[in-house]
Amino acid sequence: MGSRYTERIGNWYAQTEPTFLASVQAEAAKIGFFKLANKYPTSELDISDFPACKTYLRMPDLSEKFIYNKNDAPESLSNFERFIDDSFNKLDWKSAE
Repeated sequence: MGSRYTERIGNWYAQTEPTFLASVQAEAAKIGFFKLANKYPTSELDISDFPACKTYLRMPDLSEKFIYNKNDAPESLSNFERFIDDSFNKLDWKSAE
């Protein structure tokens, strides 16, 4: 449920095409998502004021991975996060209220 810094506040829904999830899975495979670290930064350098992105992906074979990205992640992960955001923003969202 959106609360700040978002266009949609409250409860919203959208329907996806069957190819939607396949495109996310293909992009994940392309960047080696399951081989990336579980947390960024991987060093002890952790700046508390940086925003974080949490990405969880579960594949049809039930393999799953969660990545917590605060900063210093590979560019491929940042691009994947943007790809997911862009893909969801292209959907036809409708208010559920």
